Amino acid sequence: MNRAQRDELELGRALATVDEFAKDNITRQGHWASTNGTFSHDTILLFQQSRTGYRCCVPPPKKYRKLLNNANYCYIYNTMIRISEAIENIVTGHQALRFGFYHRLLNLSQVARFLRPSIEAQTRKEVTDAAILMNLSRFQQRLAEMPTSTSETLVLDKVNIQSGLCSVTLLKTSESHRELNRVFSRIQSRNGFVTVTEGMREITVIVEAGNLNLLLGSLSSKPSIVHRDLASVGMNFNERYLAIKGILAQMLEEVALQNINVIEVASTATEFCVFLKEDDVQLAFDAIFNRFGKQRPQR
Repeated sequence: MNRAQRDELELGRALATVDEFAKDNITRQGHWASTNGTFSHDTILLFQQSRTGYRCCVPPPKKYRKLLNNANYCYIYNTMIRISEAIENIVTGHQALRFGFYHRLLNLSQVARFLRPSIEAQTRKEVTDAAILMNLSRFQQRLAEMPTSTSETLVLDKVNIQSGLCSVTLLKTSESHRELNRVFSRIQSRNGFVTVTEGMREITVIVEAGNLNLLLGSLSSKPSIVHRDLASVGMNFNERYLAIKGILAQMLEEVALQNINVIEVASTATEFCVFLKEDDVQLAFDAIFNRFGKQRPQR
């Protein structure tokens, strides 16, 4: 095998490998495309740079240029996401935005300014408000012509209230861990309510008001934040909803629409709890139940 044949074989292997690689990492534009020896700034060729790496080339490296210019076809990919694609990705995945667009409730100029950082993150380039506004207008027209969404509506299995709670936030240290472990066993022996949220720097513990003094008395350092007079709204849902985007956001948005401040949240795979002031819990419960409950009022 001569050098030209080796180069051609290497190029074929690179393109075949890239084709598999591109399925998960590259947005493919079209099918086979004629090169004609010219390449624009946003259509690029991918070549294997090493056994583990890939190189984007415009134009292709000298080693392959003659082969490509003499070839009839070559794979061409585009890693740039267009503004219209970014808008569709954002809006279709956000229930409130989709609802607003479908019913023409939104000021598109304001939406353009609001979405600009997110669109620039997806397109990986600076974009103008005017360009976003033009694409928003076109998207809204297309959305109005589409049939209404057939995505599954969230229906909660159970909604409940737990009142008489308090929360304590303290720095996360090895000493605070030991102290909390000791007090947890004492609270659990009383069949008490305990929820723990642990971050990189802090730990928040939520207990019943009757166990607050026990908790505070077990800590050697003063908590940074203590909230009293809290209650929670707990929501249980079927595991089939885990694959649907924005399920938790829907529940939080319903609370936010009532102008209620959420103090803390906690979740497991199929449970979601929001912790609020006692004065707000009934309104939050009613809003969530009327929207997502199994026996919600029919409209």
